[in-house]
Amino acid sequence: MTDQPKKAEKPKISRRTAIKLLGAGAATAYGYRLLPVGHASAAALPAGRPQTGASTTTPIKNVIVIMLENHTFDNLFGGFPGADSVTYAPAPNPVGADIDHGRAPCIADYATGGAGCDPRGQVSYSQSDVPVLWALASAYGLSDNFFTSAASSSTPNHLYMIAAQSGGMAETPDVVVLDGQELFGCTAPPNYMIWSETEQGTSYLQPPGVDIDSVPELLTNAGVSWRYYSDSPLWIAPDYISALAGSPNIILDPPQIVTDITNGNLASVSWVCPSDSASDHPPRQLGPGENFIVEVLDAVMASPYWSSTAIFVSWDDWGGFADHVTPPVVDALGLGPRVPLLVISPWAKPGYISHEQAEFSSLAKFVEVNWGLPSLGQRDALAVTSDLTDFFDFSQAPLPPAPLQPLTIDTVLNVPAPDNVPPASVCLPWIGGPSTTFQFSVAYSATETPLTSEVIIDGVAHTMTATGTNGNPPGTLYTFFTALEPGEHSFTFSFTNSSGTAVLPVNGVPFTVQVLPFDLVDQTTVPSLMAGSLVTFQALYTSPEGRLPTVAEVFVGGIARPLTPVGTPDPTNGTVYQFSATMPPGYWEYQFRFSDGTATGTYNQGNVGYFTTMMLTGGALSPESGSTSTTFTFQVTYTHQHGTPPTTADLVVDGHRFAMKAVSGSATTGQLWEVKGKAPAGNYTYCFVFSDGTTSYAYPNSQPALQGPSVS
Repeated sequence: MTDQPKKAEKPKISRRTAIKLLGAGAATAYGYRLLPVGHASAAALPAGRPQTGASTTTPIKNVIVIMLENHTFDNLFGGFPGADSVTYAPAPNPVGADIDHGRAPCIADYATGGAGCDPRGQVSYSQSDVPVLWALASAYGLSDNFFTSAASSSTPNHLYMIAAQSGGMAETPDVVVLDGQELFGCTAPPNYMIWSETEQGTSYLQPPGVDIDSVPELLTNAGVSWRYYSDSPLWIAPDYISALAGSPNIILDPPQIVTDITNGNLASVSWVCPSDSASDHPPRQLGPGENFIVEVLDAVMASPYWSSTAIFVSWDDWGGFADHVTPPVVDALGLGPRVPLLVISPWAKPGYISHEQAEFSSLAKFVEVNWGLPSLGQRDALAVTSDLTDFFDFSQAPLPPAPLQPLTIDTVLNVPAPDNVPPASVCLPWIGGPSTTFQFSVAYSATETPLTSEVIIDGVAHTMTATGTNGNPPGTLYTFFTALEPGEHSFTFSFTNSSGTAVLPVNGVPFTVQVLPFDLVDQTTVPSLMAGSLVTFQALYTSPEGRLPTVAEVFVGGIARPLTPVGTPDPTNGTVYQFSATMPPGYWEYQFRFSDGTATGTYNQGNVGYFTTMMLTGGALSPESGSTSTTFTFQVTYTHQHGTPPTTADLVVDGHRFAMKAVSGSATTGQLWEVKGKAPAGNYTYCFVFSDGTTSYAYPNSQPALQGPSVS
């Protein structure tokens, strides 16, 4: 555009510049790997460089935080002696699917103390399932009062870990794939908006790059070295903070920390998120995560660092698993469900169980206290937030190194993640009725064709067929399709080749699938995502036995609403049951729960979507192509629930912003905005970004920008 562009409110990264900053990367089912040019792929600090610029207040000179994925305290430490825990049903290793664990289901499920969790998440592992974790908890420190900072999923909690806040981010953003490249955090396109909330609970949308203070900045200012190891954009917290994004202290190779320890090149403070396969992220096995911990610990114990190191191990969110402790309320964003915290150090009180209230912000607070740094003035400043110093006794005789042996792990069979066939699951669906055909699936990673390939359902073996390739981890996808009688069915997988027999789950606890004596089909449609819209939740109920439902309800935001039949109930031929609600701002999920008096089933239908107070529709360009003398007209319609005019209304062309003007209509019913201009020769992309001063919206919203104009 040749019109004078509007001055941006803060520096923006254009689409082409952002792409140039990024190297090639391929998305995977559970994590992502990419190599931005601005990041280091090897140690940035030479061996022998002094590791601290500021002195410490304790003998601890090095802190390592290992952040794994998605397990609650009761899920991993149910029944641990002396800890506040309950033990649920035995958990298969791994669980058969990645259970929904975003903010909406978290709020809904933990409104009842976790009792509303998906039945697949109401499970616990035993000591024999996670022997390394229990051994470390017995020898060193364990907290049974440590909570996720945000009642949500990964990315917000990783931000709390280094900043004691999330900048309002309430949910893990997606990674934007643009021209084959992955953009996220501060490099996300300008039209990419994420669900956020204020500490008071006001819901809004904002870009995923936040401008907040952080512990890494405090360390840098004090001359204290730090590194952040991760190869998943969802877990690289510094790349979501404007002052840290692209830092050479971000190492995109998590195992590099072992090399840095061995070479005497460990930073004073290190955060490390293991790669997907060792992250504990369901439906991954737990063993590889334990082996990653062992590898790091053994490297530290074999080095001079052991005498002055504290290692903290935790899990970044609840993962859809139940925990019997209701999280304390600090603000609208948290606290979230309880997760374990292990503290390993020669100065750790042996066998100590901490009952002090702590969260991921406590990890930031410990670093501040240990190096005498100023408080960030966020959750770290709250008296209720423990600084974790109760785990240590600096007057005791230091504990000697006690290296552990890695576990032997069989990964021949895995929960499948076939290309372009989400979600990853060993059974689809997990709950059904008499007319449901169930798909049993498993990924076989060996190159040798198996001699037998079976799924064993209720003790009966069925031969599975190779039907395609598995994306993550690489392998062959095997499937078996069948209908099942009503009831709960258990199943496992067993494959043999010349090397022996591989089974899944690896701990012998079978997967289960529920078959109800009735069928339920979701018929909900969402006419609009504008707050104040009426949404009718509908489900078609059919009972071959002719039984009327004794329970028919929908849970919206964790609150049960009764469903009523449309017309005269006819269970044999099918009856629609419904409930209508006006949707307030925010992100909403729903579940149906039905019973015919003999069996009850809860159907996790998923999300309705994010309802916003403002919306942009009908974005268009005319003409779509032309010459350098052509005047191009960009238009979009702005609507606001309360008729509030926008405070900013921008057209964004390849990262450059141009102010738009209202030309007709009203904000209440739809107001047309436009801007006209000419452009040099080239091919462009465009989008629209508006704000009302409280929330933002874009068109297209969180989708690739529109193509045009093409100028010759």
